[in-house]
Amino acid sequence: MLVDVRTSDPEATRTLRPSAHHATDLRALVRFVVVGLAANGSYGLVFLLVGNLTHRGPALLHVLATAVSTLVANEMHRRFTFAHAPKRSWLRGHGVGTATALVGFLATSAALSWWHVVAPGASHVSSVLVVYTTTAAVGLGNFLTLRRTLGAHQTATA
Repeated sequence: MLVDVRTSDPEATRTLRPSAHHATDLRALVRFVVVGLAANGSYGLVFLLVGNLTHRGPALLHVLATAVSTLVANEMHRRFTFAHAPKRSWLRGHGVGTATALVGFLATSAALSWWHVVAPGASHVSSVLVVYTTTAAVGLGNFLTLRRTLGAHQTATA
């Protein structure tokens, strides 16, 4: 069975097998996960390095590490994850990425606060692991939002 998938040009269409469209989605998801791992790595590095050097509390470290990892993730998603999508402006890419990161920030802030209530004096490493777990749960929603907003679902390669 063949289906028409509209490209960013309303006059042009591509005829694809449904499995080719799903394969494109799967490749984008894999790229999204790889970028997420890199961004979370930068989060952990900033949180632990700055935390060990300054002995600051988890709230300040979380804000700083989130800001750095958001910039890393936004740019990597624009250049790597959704590179095959119709080109969007730097402002739109970072704006959408930052908006979805704010949702994640609120969720991870709540989880981190909860963690320090149930485990007062918890280590920086355990705090990072709580944030990673929450980020993984939020990540799928971010992928779907970015995929839809940046238009990656409109393009596919046979």
